[in-house]
Amino acid sequence: MISIVEAMWPPDKSNDIGKALLELPPLPDYIKMSGPYVRSEIDKGIRAITLYEYDAANIEDAGKFIGKRYIIYSHVQGFTYEINRWGELQDALEMIGLA
Repeated sequence: MISIVEAMWPPDKSNDIGKALLELPPLPDYIKMSGPYVRSEIDKGIRAITLYEYDAANIEDAGKFIGKRYIIYSHVQGFTYEINRWGELQDALEMIGLA
């Protein structure tokens, strides 16, 4: 499974984001991270996408960890984020008894 986190913030808050980034706890062994991948969007700010990959067996722990990870940014004015969980088709088929 993966969780895709999309975050945005005003360009003038990038220094605050960088400082918060340095405070993040290390990832547990059961989560693999790709990114963050960052781009600037005119009139919208800075946008980042980060992918977190983990086994379905760790879905609850991974969800809690990833959610708590973004609390560190809550003091940055204008910071927003969205977490979306995506599963592999095979996992979905198993959940409904078709695999």
